[in-house]
Amino acid sequence: KTFKNLNNELETKQTISKKLQLEIQQKKIEIQQLKEGLEDVKFQGLELLQLAQKKEQKTTTNLKQEAEKLKSKINLLDKKILNVTKLLEIYQNTNFSTQIEENCLAIIESLQNLFPAQTYLLFLLDEVNAKKILFPEVSATPYLEYFKNLTFQLGEGAVGWVAENLKPLKIDQGEILIENLELNSLILNEPSVLIAPLFFQNELYGVLYLGGKEKQAFSDEDLEFFSLFAKLASITLSFAYRFHYTIAGGITDDLTGLYNNFYFKERLNEELKRAKRYNFNLGLILINIDHLKKYNDTYGMPVGDLILKEFSEVLKVQARETDVIARLDKDNFAVILVQTEKKGAILIAERIRMAVGLRIFAKPLDKKININISLGITNFPQDVKSEEELYNLALQMLKEAKGKGGNQLIFSA
Repeated sequence: KTFKNLNNELETKQTISKKLQLEIQQKKIEIQQLKEGLEDVKFQGLELLQLAQKKEQKTTTNLKQEAEKLKSKINLLDKKILNVTKLLEIYQNTNFSTQIEENCLAIIESLQNLFPAQTYLLFLLDEVNAKKILFPEVSATPYLEYFKNLTFQLGEGAVGWVAENLKPLKIDQGEILIENLELNSLILNEPSVLIAPLFFQNELYGVLYLGGKEKQAFSDEDLEFFSLFAKLASITLSFAYRFHYTIAGGITDDLTGLYNNFYFKERLNEELKRAKRYNFNLGLILINIDHLKKYNDTYGMPVGDLILKEFSEVLKVQARETDVIARLDKDNFAVILVQTEKKGAILIAERIRMAVGLRIFAKPLDKKININISLGITNFPQDVKSEEELYNLALQMLKEAKGKGGNQLIFSA
């Protein structure tokens, strides 16, 4: 019995031992699995850590890039502020004038102080034979002879395109394609170009042009700064033009309605420059009413004034639409004959003299007065080469006509 009991206990212990062994084996398997799982976790953690570091590095890089961009923007803004300050300083210290040509010179000089370039051009807008033309009024360039007679119509070339579209333009490598239109720099040796319109309150005055001898010599910021300068320059030009045509005492004579002496001088200067530029002829007739003082003394100032008015009407009828008629002072008048050779000027002058001789003046005041006139005629380029010579020679011819008793015209041989 005892042996049997012991045997049973042994079997029981063996059974328990086997179970324990099985459980231990199972635990070993579970532990191994846990170890493998832990390794996986560690590996994943390492990956996550590396990923996190990469993200942190990327974030840091992005921040650095953003900081650099911001720094660049700040530097650009500082540059713009500096440029605008410099521009305003130069603008304020520039001696702008009420004269258009002097104003143009001041604009080019200011431009030279602001932008390093090789060619500086200022084109002004003109109208010739009903066509709007851009011609170089002022230039600073080693290619002066080339640019001297260079003109563009609106829409023609890069200069004409800027004038027509009222938009600034930058060319980096000698040419640029805009809406299938190829626009080129004016000089092969100057591939870099900045062009900006000169306009104010929808009035176009001309175009500014810069030429650089290196490719990509100008940046977008330069174009923006150049355009701002052009806007300021346009304001000064607009003032000069307004003064030129209206402010300085007006442009017409109150009594006759003809242009006054101020306008005559300005137009004579302009027309002579135009004649030189386009190889036109230009005629000038200076006229004096013979013995007007005698009519004033005899009949009174109202009669004298009426004679002046009626004589002005004769001039308007006999002159052409393109001619410029002016009363210079008292009994002195002038007619600028645009694109007219000497022969044509003589014919027009004689036509005026004869029309005056056939007319009876001061009828409305119950007077019947016949008057005569003396005329002096000159022509560019047949007689003279400058504005001063043109006027002085015509005046000399007029004095000769007066000295011979009046009622005749004298012209240089």
